[in-house]
Amino acid sequence: MHYSPTLDRRKLDFPGALGVMIELFAREKGIARGQVVDIAVFEALLRLMDYPVPALTGANLSPRRNGLRQPMDFAPGGMFRTSDGVWLSVSAGSAETAQRLLRAVGGDALADDPRFATLGEMSRHMTVVFDAINDFVTQHTAKEVEAVFARHDAVASRVLSVEEIMTNEQIRHRGDIVSVDGEQTQVIGPVPHLSATPGQLRWLGRNRPVDTVA
Repeated sequence: MHYSPTLDRRKLDFPGALGVMIELFAREKGIARGQVVDIAVFEALLRLMDYPVPALTGANLSPRRNGLRQPMDFAPGGMFRTSDGVWLSVSAGSAETAQRLLRAVGGDALADDPRFATLGEMSRHMTVVFDAINDFVTQHTAKEVEAVFARHDAVASRVLSVEEIMTNEQIRHRGDIVSVDGEQTQVIGPVPHLSATPGQLRWLGRNRPVDTVA
């Protein structure tokens, strides 16, 4: 994937916080009196794509770039753009869900094709599967695709624009977009949500040199 220049630094928060929690637990239990929590910037991203190592060493499979398709074509799915310009994420992680997906985009003729009887067989003919999904999605609007997928219990989800994220009912209900008094800019709020000590945003960034003075 092509990642944001800040993604690696943002992802450091999670293993860093986990390291601190483990260190505090070890100190509380008398296992260690104190220790260094050591994380390299690249290691946060390495954890996001950790499957290639066991794939290579355990199954002698070497994942390569695969465009909008699933890694190594292990199951049908990927990113597809509808006729009205909406991107959809399509996924089928089991033989049963894959059959429903094929029936939605190609009818019984495609779903009952012996080449797609199992995920293993499907993987060997994934270009045919991907093209069938792409042909169907690109020739229909997002609402039409969603309606057909719903009838067949197949899985597809819209890729939300920033504007759609801002107005999404579930995101708004969770209170995930927050603001600070006197500021126009809104940001993503603290996650996770704690019941007794919920996180609060006090500022977007204090004026210099408040946090730069030794």
